[in-house]
Amino acid sequence: MTQPKMHDRLKIIEEVEKNPGEKRVYIAKQLGLAANILNSIFTKKDEIRQQIEKCGNVCKKRKNGKESTFAELETVLFTWYQQARASNIPID
Repeated sequence: MTQPKMHDRLKIIEEVEKNPGEKRVYIAKQLGLAANILNSIFTKKDEIRQQIEKCGNVCKKRKNGKESTFAELETVLFTWYQQARASNIPID
């Protein structure tokens, strides 16, 4: 079973917090998750919320909150790519 994406993890946390009296095993079964995945997500809830707050809508597609090692290089490269595509320059 694969890990849910960051945005889905937030929904899982909210579901557990919405039903504090219900056992997590039953909540996991309702959500179609293994109980250990739900528990690991819930124990890291503060970290997950911080990552989602920091990266915004990008987290909807991410599975982990790891930041790029070369964030500035990625930004410059992406800007170059957009400019090249806008000028109809082929990129191989």
